[in-house]
Amino acid sequence: MMKNTFSKILIIVTALSIVSCVGTVEDKNPEITKSGEAGTGSLAFDGLIDAVAISDSKVVLQFAPAQGSPKDLTYLIYINKAINPIEVKGEALVPDISGQLSYTTGNLKVSTVYNFSVGVRNGVSGEESNVNKSQSVKTFSNFTADFEGISKVYPAAGVSGQSEVVVEWVPAVTKGTTLARASDPIQYEIRYISSNLG
Repeated sequence: MMKNTFSKILIIVTALSIVSCVGTVEDKNPEITKSGEAGTGSLAFDGLIDAVAISDSKVVLQFAPAQGSPKDLTYLIYINKAINPIEVKGEALVPDISGQLSYTTGNLKVSTVYNFSVGVRNGVSGEESNVNKSQSVKTFSNFTADFEGISKVYPAAGVSGQSEVVVEWVPAVTKGTTLARASDPIQYEIRYISSNLG
């Protein structure tokens, strides 16, 4: 008797649950229509010009700036055709004397071949480059010191500044403590090239 009553209650509760689920489903995300100007074109971009290994764990990528305001542009760095690129804001990159932009990739493996490509996206117009040239480069097979290079060059003080410059850099990282490791720096070498550019 108790079992029969429990079954009837369970059937009634189930029937009420089904009836109460009846309703209308509305799409709260209507389609967004893109205008003919936004995101429909391809952004003209020459892509990667050069990729050069500079150590056992770093590669420098060189590329020409895309057309547009640097604050609107985001450069997309692809390593080994990754789905998710490294995104670098255009404002963070400064053209060198030849007008090229460069980006240094890090945390790479020693003596390893990597494939790089560079694209660009305009955050305002939605346009993105679609022809992203790629290049392969191999990191050094020997371990090298972790050195960022020259950080500042300026004329020496006083009359000496007419013919001398002061060169500053952050010292390379040394990994050895009492005994030097093979990748620890043993000396710094400074070279200069004469220039008429000022």
